[in-house]
Amino acid sequence: MEGKSCTVLLIEDEPGFRQIMAEVLALESRITKIFQAGTLTEGLQLLERETIDVTVTDLRLPDSDGAETVERITGIFPEAIVLVVTGLHLHSRMVDDLIIAGAFGFISKTQLFNRSLVEWVIQAHQFRKAVSIAGRL
Repeated sequence: MEGKSCTVLLIEDEPGFRQIMAEVLALESRITKIFQAGTLTEGLQLLERETIDVTVTDLRLPDSDGAETVERITGIFPEAIVLVVTGLHLHSRMVDDLIIAGAFGFISKTQLFNRSLVEWVIQAHQFRKAVSIAGRL
């Protein structure tokens, strides 16, 4: 399984929703570790200590909001793959801000309760691996 395993960090302040996302991701055999944080500060500490392939973060957290959340992650960890989940309607300005901040993608919380969360994380992980391989060429 080496090279195919994926570690995920979930940053979500609603414990029940975070647990549901973790349970959905745990069904995928390629996702081997799932770390959880309730605030951006906790998430940044985990990113510092652990090897994380994909970070899935809520857009609004107790200690960060909007594109600032992504900026803080990518500012410290420029190679981080950050996926944003939100219950908000994303207008074009917000989408632009998230892309500029370094978000890999974003999805509505209402779409996470099917296989799309797993597929989304796996696609992001495959992208990260492809970039890593290309960087070694």
